[in-house]
Amino acid sequence: MSDTPIYGSPELTTNPTNADATVNNMVRVAERAGNSTKEWTVAADFTATKAQMAEGIMHELNGSPAAPFAFGVYPVARLFLVQNNTGRTCTVYVQGSSGAGVDVLTGQTVLLLSDGVNVSKMTLS
Repeated sequence: MSDTPIYGSPELTTNPTNADATVNNMVRVAERAGNSTKEWTVAADFTATKAQMAEGIMHELNGSPAAPFAFGVYPVARLFLVQNNTGRTCTVYVQGSSGAGVDVLTGQTVLLLSDGVNVSKMTLS
């Protein structure tokens, strides 16, 4: 029996005739979504799929876009971090929504909350 990659919890014994493998995969996805970093090489505006958003809680933006750019996040409620290392301002918004977005200046790391319509910057006090 193996352990999950981040928390080291024991995985269920895999049996292809039942749902154990699916449960183990979901545990791995949940661990990555809450702990890992998804790195992006940015050239211009881009959007993230649901699967890409689940690859990490931290979204590290690298690259050298020629101008300020937009990062469209999948329309689902979640907390996530954005670290902008691009040299340009990034506007984070919810794909397909006319709701509010948040500007992340170059050099900033911010905690953001998407409610599926708006993106808000979280302030810890």
